[in-house]
Amino acid sequence: MCVTFLARRNDSGQRIVVKFARRCGVEAHIFMAKEGLAPQLFCHQRLGSGYGDLALVVMEYVDGQTLYDLHGSDELPQDICLAIRAALDKLESESYIMPDLRRQNLMVTRGGEPRIIDFDWVCKEGSGARYPCHLSRDIWARSGGEGIRRD
Repeated sequence: MCVTFLARRNDSGQRIVVKFARRCGVEAHIFMAKEGLAPQLFCHQRLGSGYGDLALVVMEYVDGQTLYDLHGSDELPQDICLAIRAALDKLESESYIMPDLRRQNLMVTRGGEPRIIDFDWVCKEGSGARYPCHLSRDIWARSGGEGIRRD
């Protein structure tokens, strides 16, 4: 479960994204933001059991479109593929794993730069974190995978 809102700061008028999520790879998000490959993370705060163990995540708004909005399920342009590969190599260089690599979680800014916008399932290699099997099956089915052979 994840709920996301577009908001505006009262003090500066800056647009921000406010998200409530069960998990967030905070360290990976901060690392990738410093590399210019993710929006700046302003706040991450666990809200506790009274709020369903959700975390409040506040980040910079990225002016652009998701890869899904730009290309649907069509083949991605080579420059986009290379940029995504470079971003994933950055994550891997710090031993991070991104198990939820979907077009909805990647954006291209108005200036054409790639950004990872969802770090909910990113974790360190060997941390013992597991991507839930029920989500994997759900994503597989929603993406049309039910009629596709896996071998």
